Amino acid sequence: MANSFILPVLWYVLKVLEPPVSFLSEIERLCLESIWAGKKWVRKEFVFAPTENGGLGVRHPRVQTLFFRSEEHTSELQSHHDL
Repeated sequence: MANSFILPVLWYVLKVLEPPVSFLSEIERLCLESIWAGKKWVRKEFVFAPTENGGLGVRHPRVQTLFFRSEEHTSELQSHHDL
């Protein structure tokens, strides 16, 4: 549910903004709370692990932000290389 409805809106904004670590920590906490619903029925590591590895496949906020930054830098490097 988080990957389908809530997080895509956040990812859209995070492609252009650099959020503070405290904001990303809060998003992580909210993701975990919504999945656990008061009971930790699956370990945190498995919440953010890919489904191929037995996880729930929820995208980790910090990792997703780093991915966006690396995409941005790769694009810049390629555009300079093409000159």
